[in-house]
Amino acid sequence: MNFLLGYVVYIPVIVAGGLLVHQLWSGNQPAHLLFKLGLGAGIGLGLTSLISFLFLLFTNSLSTFFTVQILLLACGLVLTWRNWKSSPIFPAGFSLTRLQKVLLGVFGVVLLVSISAYFIWALMTPNGRFDAWMIYNRAARFIYRDPLNWRDTLSPQMYWLFHPDYPLLIPVNVAGAWSTLGSEIMRAPQAQSAYFLFGIFCILMGAIAFLRTNGQALLAGITLLAMPVFLYTAGREEADIPVAFYMLATLSLLLLYHKERRTVLIALAGLTTGLAAWTKNEGVLFLITGSLAWVLLLYRHRELRGLTWFALGLSFPLAIIVYFKLFLAPPNDLFASASSANLMERLVDIERFSIISERFYNQILVFGGGQVSVIILLIVYGLIVGRDKSQNNHQPIYPALMALFLQLAGYFLIYLLTPHDIHWHLRTSLYRLFIHIFPSALFILFASISDPETIFAETQKPSISRQF
Repeated sequence: MNFLLGYVVYIPVIVAGGLLVHQLWSGNQPAHLLFKLGLGAGIGLGLTSLISFLFLLFTNSLSTFFTVQILLLACGLVLTWRNWKSSPIFPAGFSLTRLQKVLLGVFGVVLLVSISAYFIWALMTPNGRFDAWMIYNRAARFIYRDPLNWRDTLSPQMYWLFHPDYPLLIPVNVAGAWSTLGSEIMRAPQAQSAYFLFGIFCILMGAIAFLRTNGQALLAGITLLAMPVFLYTAGREEADIPVAFYMLATLSLLLLYHKERRTVLIALAGLTTGLAAWTKNEGVLFLITGSLAWVLLLYRHRELRGLTWFALGLSFPLAIIVYFKLFLAPPNDLFASASSANLMERLVDIERFSIISERFYNQILVFGGGQVSVIILLIVYGLIVGRDKSQNNHQPIYPALMALFLQLAGYFLIYLLTPHDIHWHLRTSLYRLFIHIFPSALFILFASISDPETIFAETQKPSISRQF
């Protein structure tokens, strides 16, 4: 029963987020709805965390967590009822070619195997892994057990490995779920991770089906499903899946805006960029790199006034994260006790540079949790099928790639500057940083290379994704 309750507790805000995004951005094509369902899940969880944090800040209580969810759901339902005729939520007609049906069958088989594997990992690790124990669930327990003194979870006297300076999107939602359920049901943090992973699949496949074809979307989904690292990371309750979600959401909206030119997409991208920063410190870096990608795109379109919409979407989470970092969080362990001389010494250490470069290269070869390098296989596949030349969809690819490159460069720089043992730091964290990057890189790849329908030159009726 507790297993079920842990997953049900977030359902109102998942539905609310999907409905609100749908009302902001109309369209009921299947790919469109799939994308908005995934995006809404992450936005709903993010908004709930931000609003609940404000209540916690001013009332020292999360008793309103469920109320916040219901209010968001009520807003979504009211808007849906008012706009029922102009913005229906039921999907339009849908058709698949023979090739797409084959790919759908493969996807279904892999999906069943992956769901089974996920639940096995979830049952084996009911309390998550180290990061969940010592960072996110620890902070949630401070908030849930002693809300009057919840700021103690941010104490600078804590051991640095507890990372008391980390933003609170995940802990606030977990503590809020426990407050709603009346006990520390450990399936709640696992459920939150699972919903973010579900959102990644919906965004990845929905956006590619929207921009390209259903077959291409299914191939991307099969690729991600075949990588165990995402499934067991979700079961471990770590924050890397949510960070990957918000990065993918921001960069996929980049390409969708290039196609649709809807200003609401810019505002939604600003919101997801800010929510990445409210999730983990690596998201603060993406606040810079993701914003730069949008600035570059809007500059190339001569639409810099659109940055007003980006700033509008970013403003709420940015205000929260700035206040949190300036007035609540202790200094980060990477820079708290470091002198400029020590930083410069590490920065110019050629041996450290060599060690980090080698580990980055090795991670490319082993990333994914399987027996072969998925990254290498994808690169080879992309070279074989070639770039898609049928659509003018390549302009936004370069700002998105720039954001990912700068994000990786930022991670490399952090390893150069870290005061901790470099071997330990790389061993325990590098694969998780690749989790942040990979879904977005996978999206960019499948959005830019030839699709299976083109490769096999089908002459049947095109899929619904090409009709809108």
